[in-house]
Amino acid sequence: MASRESSASGTTYSWSTAGWEYAFTSTNSLPSAWDALFNSVGYALVALVIALPLGWMLAQYICDLEKVKPRLARMLDVFTMLPFAVSSVMIGLGVMLGMIRIDAEFFYSLWLTPALAHVMITTPFVVRIILPALRSIDPMYDECARTLGISKFKRFFTIKVPMLRGSILIATIFTLAMSMGEFGASWVVTRNSDWTTLPIMIDSLRSIPYNNSLTAPAANAVASVLMIIALILFISTEKFRPRRDGGMF
Repeated sequence: MASRESSASGTTYSWSTAGWEYAFTSTNSLPSAWDALFNSVGYALVALVIALPLGWMLAQYICDLEKVKPRLARMLDVFTMLPFAVSSVMIGLGVMLGMIRIDAEFFYSLWLTPALAHVMITTPFVVRIILPALRSIDPMYDECARTLGISKFKRFFTIKVPMLRGSILIATIFTLAMSMGEFGASWVVTRNSDWTTLPIMIDSLRSIPYNNSLTAPAANAVASVLMIIALILFISTEKFRPRRDGGMF
């Protein structure tokens, strides 16, 4: 990591770990990157636990509704895409205003509060990934299982889940990556709290006056951590990519 040094002739850079040490050490004005990493991972896991089953249920309901009421299913399908049409800042603002209207003191005392915005942002991605996969399943499999007397619960775990393993994996990866990299909504919701995430910490470091030569290297260090996590998440999906389907999941 290059750290900046000021001299009479201008600004020079030298390779060192000073930026990493500054980022991962808490100060009076900034928390440690360890705290930001803990918050980011925690919010991502909470968003995954809620958004994945919620997105699955919405996708399954839309898929079932298309067979009996296609127009209503289409309206619900469009409705689930509404978070795509607005800025994440607006989603964060909506969450914050909702918290203030209900009980601001209660919600701002909960560590899980920012995860509400993350769930709203990531759930539509789960629906968009799972819904096409559900549509592609041949109804013959479910009909044959019913003929054999297999219960609905067992059909779900022995037929549907294995057939959708790739889509579930991609939905999981996207949920984790989107939550950890989310900035706009998190900035609005966490601006009056200590729930700093990695993207928020990068912005906080870059907003410090440049008379501190370690702020830019520290921001780069935190960004590198975020990038490495994203690379690990997406590279880990490659072993589940079947070649017979042209590289699709």
